Amino acid sequence: MEATDHQHHKFQRHMESIRQEDEAAYRWLMRHDPKKWTLHADGGRHWETLTTNVSESFNELLKLARGLPVTAIVRMSFKQMAERFVERSAVATSLMERGVDFMPVPMKRFEKYRRRAHWRSFLQYDNERNIFEVRTAIHRNRGNNVHTVNESTRLCSCGKWSIYHIPCSHDIKCFQKVGLGITNYVDQQYSVAKYLNTYSGQLQLVGVEHYWPPKPFKMVCNKSYLCRIQVQKRTRIRNQMDVSDTIYVRRCGICSQTGHDRRKCPLGGNSNQARGGCSSIVPNYQ
Repeated sequence: MEATDHQHHKFQRHMESIRQEDEAAYRWLMRHDPKKWTLHADGGRHWETLTTNVSESFNELLKLARGLPVTAIVRMSFKQMAERFVERSAVATSLMERGVDFMPVPMKRFEKYRRRAHWRSFLQYDNERNIFEVRTAIHRNRGNNVHTVNESTRLCSCGKWSIYHIPCSHDIKCFQKVGLGITNYVDQQYSVAKYLNTYSGQLQLVGVEHYWPPKPFKMVCNKSYLCRIQVQKRTRIRNQMDVSDTIYVRRCGICSQTGHDRRKCPLGGNSNQARGGCSSIVPNYQ
């Protein structure tokens, strides 16, 4: 929770609760630079994307390639990458043809902030620089928080505008009242044009191996990394649970009895014995 806090005082409050629970955990966290793992100190450089989120996104792409040979992993990862480029490029092209300016995912957050802006009240302090003071509504003993919005520097004291690069509910409330276009403050990196430009590159075909250019190096196998094939020895004693149920249905081709086949027939390969007469000469195993 403390990593996703937008404000410094909330981060300090959560860290203090961790300190009361576990002093060692608190010291371990504070040894790391907060700019690398918290949102409030990030300054908007990571655009809300934490390192773990990027890793999980890459793992999702290669999830189906786990446990396969190296060649299969390379082919599958390349195939998924090519499919992703084609699919997302088609989605962006369709949105642009319909006249959509921004991608749906960031606009969901924008619409959520616009709905919240209805419950905000503001007071304008500076007409030239557009500086406002915004107060949130009281609901269930929460709210009544005061934030400062500066349109010239594009900053809000809640921290969300600089982290997400999307106007928060405090900014939207002020800009709507003074007649400023709120969508003009959404960063262009969220636009459909920028998204289409990301997936506009072309992947080169691999082709057949016979037409590949000669490699400038020689592949040498390191035999120390080779795995030795070993037969696993089982020490468990086999019993009736290891015998398939079909063995009790299948009949022997020599004596027509169930429970064994030609290889284990008590009559063996003696063709002079009549079928079904093996019960009289079954050897005594006692």
